[in-house]
Amino acid sequence: MRSPTPTPFPDPKDSAGLGQETAAAAALGFAGKLCIHPAQIAPVNAAFTPDAATIAWARAVADAFAAAPGVGVTLLDGKMIDLARLRLARRHLAVAGLMQETHHA
Repeated sequence: MRSPTPTPFPDPKDSAGLGQETAAAAALGFAGKLCIHPAQIAPVNAAFTPDAATIAWARAVADAFAAAPGVGVTLLDGKMIDLARLRLARRHLAVAGLMQETHHA
């Protein structure tokens, strides 16, 4: 596997390689990946679309910050979360089409 980046995956016929590289890029925090072939669009979209557990976490983060307005750090399940986590949560909710639910934070 190549180094996970948002750059295009060069082999449109290697769906397994694309899947591995895209999953690794998503895990590292990249927000998307360029495609060079239409067959790459669906797997890339799937890799960067948050699942139900990620959406639940993002809502919990947004709610935790909404309950403590004006702070830069708060707790969620006994663990410290900061504004970087809130930005990530908002990004996940935006990708899922749920961003309107986070404007109170």
